[in-house]
Amino acid sequence: MICMQNYQLQKNKQFTLDIKNLVFKENNKYFIVGASGSGKSTLIRTCLGLEQGKGTLYRQDDGNTKLFPLDKAYKQKLMYLSQSFALWEHLSVEEHLNFTLSKGKSLSMQSETDYYLSLVNLDLQQKQKPQTLSGGEQQRLALARALAAKPSYLFLDEPFANIDMVQADIFMKMLEKERRKEHFSLIKVTHHFVGIKENDSIIVVLEEGKVIFTGSYQEILQKNDSLWINQWKALLP
Repeated sequence: MICMQNYQLQKNKQFTLDIKNLVFKENNKYFIVGASGSGKSTLIRTCLGLEQGKGTLYRQDDGNTKLFPLDKAYKQKLMYLSQSFALWEHLSVEEHLNFTLSKGKSLSMQSETDYYLSLVNLDLQQKQKPQTLSGGEQQRLALARALAAKPSYLFLDEPFANIDMVQADIFMKMLEKERRKEHFSLIKVTHHFVGIKENDSIIVVLEEGKVIFTGSYQEILQKNDSLWINQWKALLP
């Protein structure tokens, strides 16, 4: 699990991330929601060691505790799909996956490359470079690369921003199938409602840098002491 306790990060005079207690457990699915500027992206960047504050932040697996910041997030199997994608311009679509699947040792075809290409429907674009892809295709490549790394925790920051709702639903179902197959935790910052109503989904609501709710969809329907949550629930399909 990844645990934050009494953790504070001051970004500027106007905003402070202030987390009293938050746990991301293994093999779970989390949706982080909240108003713009509530600290959603800052929260996951902090979990990845990309931003540092004061307090307790650690990862515990099999009884072993590792304090953050970690030396290299990818070595700890923490993967992050940001809104910038961070693709390698000099590598083709398939080379992104070859490099990742070989743990950085080869650009040659790997046994699972075709599998990950098909997961995100990029079979026909496998020889193309990122700059020739559409925004949605770049996003799907970044997602395939993240999955190919076989993470223990996959952090997604608005992963479906450039994809229509039909495609978002398709890819969320694909992600859930992969999550169950590979047993990783999914932590997803989102404004979409896709997947959020499922029984095993855990919703985390941020408001002005603080966690004001953690629980299931059924539980959040009973919460009435937050104006933002009430407005959010009114928009639920």
